[in-house]
Amino acid sequence: MYSIGKLSLMTRLSVKTLRHYHEAGILVPDHIDEDSGYRYYRPTAVERARVIVQLRDLGFGLQQIENILEDCEEDQDVIAFLEERSKQIEAELKALQSRRANLALILDHARRMRNPHATGAVVEKVLPAFLFCGQRKPGRWDQIGSLFGAVARRAGRHIAGPALSLCYDGFYKEDDADYEAGFPIRRVVPGAAQHGIECRELPEQTAITLLHTGPYTELGRSYEIVLAYMDQRNYEMQLPTREVYLKGPGMILRGNPAKYVTEIQIPFVKNNSGT
Repeated sequence: MYSIGKLSLMTRLSVKTLRHYHEAGILVPDHIDEDSGYRYYRPTAVERARVIVQLRDLGFGLQQIENILEDCEEDQDVIAFLEERSKQIEAELKALQSRRANLALILDHARRMRNPHATGAVVEKVLPAFLFCGQRKPGRWDQIGSLFGAVARRAGRHIAGPALSLCYDGFYKEDDADYEAGFPIRRVVPGAAQHGIECRELPEQTAITLLHTGPYTELGRSYEIVLAYMDQRNYEMQLPTREVYLKGPGMILRGNPAKYVTEIQIPFVKNNSGT
């Protein structure tokens, strides 16, 4: 008979693992010395240990291994167990792929929110046309996060920029605000329309913009600055207005609202009626 140490050398299994297999009942010593407690194994234990290692490498649990060793003598006897394990692996792969996609989305979101270089200056600039994927659904502004989540899950790897909202009201509404939440995308998202999500090109527009640093509850102060600027120049607001969330709540952690950065974008045309 082999001592547990010799069996360990031949099977490349640690003594601790062999003791664990003994306790689990799948590799039981053929003899235990009553005085010393030393375990001894017959030569057949070597082959049994190798079978256990191979089954563990395939992802079988100890209870499944015990069942296989009790019920099977030939490879063909293991077919049902192998087929079931194959189905389990397919399910695990799908779950991992979903987790990987979610992780990539969160990582991309976190990277885009890093170092937005905020400033409070009012700027007139041309907003280039781009492909947009969004969902329009009236609600309270504090509920818009769920729309961003729904669009992000559908758009996934096609997202090409920070989250933004379009507001069709032209004024603040506490309830039933008419807004659309979404993201710039690289290409049209297949099947998006089936989930109430629209992919389309937003046109090029000239807009008054301002970077607001701070919580969303204080956005009104920045809108006051922008609207005063427009009034002084006799600019007429064009709907929808936009808010681009350069730095906001993370997809895991809320973050510090004092460090949120939102770019207010108000498209406009010059109103010459009063000149």
